[in-house]
Amino acid sequence: MASSSAPSTEEIHQPQGLSLSDSDLVTSLEFLSFMKTDQIIPFKSINDVIIPALLNSLSKGKHNSHKDIAPVQQLFDKIQGDLVDINGTFKRLKEWEDRCNKLTKSLILYDWEGFCSAERTKPSEVLQNELSDIDKMVSDLKVHTFSAQSSNSSPFSPDSTSNSNLSIPRNEIPKPRLSENFSNTAFFIDFQARYDSLNLEQRQCLLYFSIFPESSLIRKKVQTYLWIGEGLIDSPTTADGLFEELITKRFIEPVEEKNIGDFKSCKINPLIRSALITLAQNADFSDFDSDDNPTINFTRSCRACLLKEGSLPQLSTYANHENLKVLFNVHVSYLDFPSELFSKMKNIVVLHLGNWSCSGDNIIEAADATFLEGLSDTRLLKCLSLNGISGITELPGSICKLNSDLLILDLKACWNLEKLPNEIGSLTKLTHLDMSGCHLIDSMPKGLASLSNLQVLKGFVIGGPRTKGQCTLGDLEKLNKLRKLSLYADRETTGEKAELNCLSKFEALRILTISWTIVSSEPKLGKGVVHKILANAKKHNRAVLTAQEAPSSAKSGESHTIQMYTALPSSTRSVTSRSLPASLEKVDLRCWPLSRMPSWMKPWELKSLKKLYIRGGSLSDLQILQQEEYGPPEWAVKILCLKFLRALKMHWQALTTMFPSLVYLEKVDCPELLSFPPGEVLRLGEIRFEAGTSR
Repeated sequence: MASSSAPSTEEIHQPQGLSLSDSDLVTSLEFLSFMKTDQIIPFKSINDVIIPALLNSLSKGKHNSHKDIAPVQQLFDKIQGDLVDINGTFKRLKEWEDRCNKLTKSLILYDWEGFCSAERTKPSEVLQNELSDIDKMVSDLKVHTFSAQSSNSSPFSPDSTSNSNLSIPRNEIPKPRLSENFSNTAFFIDFQARYDSLNLEQRQCLLYFSIFPESSLIRKKVQTYLWIGEGLIDSPTTADGLFEELITKRFIEPVEEKNIGDFKSCKINPLIRSALITLAQNADFSDFDSDDNPTINFTRSCRACLLKEGSLPQLSTYANHENLKVLFNVHVSYLDFPSELFSKMKNIVVLHLGNWSCSGDNIIEAADATFLEGLSDTRLLKCLSLNGISGITELPGSICKLNSDLLILDLKACWNLEKLPNEIGSLTKLTHLDMSGCHLIDSMPKGLASLSNLQVLKGFVIGGPRTKGQCTLGDLEKLNKLRKLSLYADRETTGEKAELNCLSKFEALRILTISWTIVSSEPKLGKGVVHKILANAKKHNRAVLTAQEAPSSAKSGESHTIQMYTALPSSTRSVTSRSLPASLEKVDLRCWPLSRMPSWMKPWELKSLKKLYIRGGSLSDLQILQQEEYGPPEWAVKILCLKFLRALKMHWQALTTMFPSLVYLEKVDCPELLSFPPGEVLRLGEIRFEAGTSR
């Protein structure tokens, strides 16, 4: 009798010394013998071994065939396309199976013995909490298994990006919400009950998840901007509470959660998205086509979505543009706005034209910034996102003069942006300004110091020479609502007589990020080179870019560029003893140019600091120089991330002594860390917030 255990990928291999290039797996004796047994071939083996071998054999056959016979070549292409689609299906099946196994294991490994033995003696509140935990595990498994029954969210469904040659085209696959019985299923009834338990504003916030493509990762920041812009919530703190509520009620799932509530993106089950689309259409929240894609049609709702090229000219054909309140760019890569379009949107409150995806791979381009001139008539605009849009070199001053209600201005990764308008100080209601990734901006306008309501400021440039009319870090001291600040500092800005000295006066600050950069004196490195350098660093998730990686063949352009700094001469001035604000909860140091920790990082003063990120640079020692009366330094940090610190030397015992409260450690490309447990991510205990949040 054949063994019932499935072989691993390694068990289905080619004879030693042969490769797919010189031997066909499908004709090897070992493989043919295996196929005659009753053993089940796992999906991973099909994906990683068998399909590539079949494609290799097909490629050889095509190469040796009659290339001048079109029908033969077309048939080769069709078979090849089908095999690629089959490979994708098996991959999704494996992912579905892994998720199913994980959910089932969680249910099996629950403390059933303790639950059953003491069930009758437990207080009703404790029993209710335990039953809620069990109910969540069962519901998660139910939703996952139910998704296999619906064609739209089934692992058998082709990817939306697939050029499928299979017999069932994507647009002919039935959608769960189009089924007559979908609203009567146990899943939808349970979903409706959870949805009805939310208040009106929470329901509106939840429905926003319906406009994002299926299975996409959605950034918390994007949803927060949308909610604030439409007036559904008043602050990021309220958004954090709402995200927690939606997770607890099983509407959304956090992605890569370091601590409870500490995640940057989330996702929703495809079946939940189908239910949301059903409710969104019933409530006239947004319009969707038969493929569950949001449309630009705002005749019944006040929201329009740009999904494909040509959407903008089509949008201009609609009447009553004054009814439009939200315009969201889902997947349009070139912004060809008719010049008069914005002047018609007199009541627009959210204009999210930039990138929303976590990957940042969406390329969005505009010919120039002239299309923004029409914003002078949008007096009610609260949120403007140009995130990742190339081609914009400067913002028209008219935006600042006439949009006094603007709360959020997102300019992140606008690669071509060279300066901010001097009139930016007139945006007195602005709470969020993000200029991070705008590496061509080398000075700050004085008007930034007038933004008294600013809570989040990213990409502020410090260090280097200042001319009259430019804003310094010291000018921002009076912004007493500023809670999140990210800085770009030059290599000299590490200690005494530097702008960092004034940071201790930012008493409301909670999150601080500092990236040390160097302005290169290399001649004639052009803007195109800057973009290539930054794009390459981003692509590989690198915090450090060495001089050797910079292109050496640039011929024309600007006289300087910005690179991440990786080394510093020994003559660099010493650091100062000035400290950071005691209110800080997170510090992120990127490319710190010295070998020792900054002396202004004092653990005995930063008792509220729970997150410490150190990425890139020349740091070789985490020890802090301090006076004897303070005793050995111990951090209150719970989450520690160390990345790309190739010179950092430390023993595991020394780290746990220095960080006794640590619950989460992430270490990437730090080869000199000794005796550390294996793995890039380590969880050192049960993760809980001090507030006692449980989920």
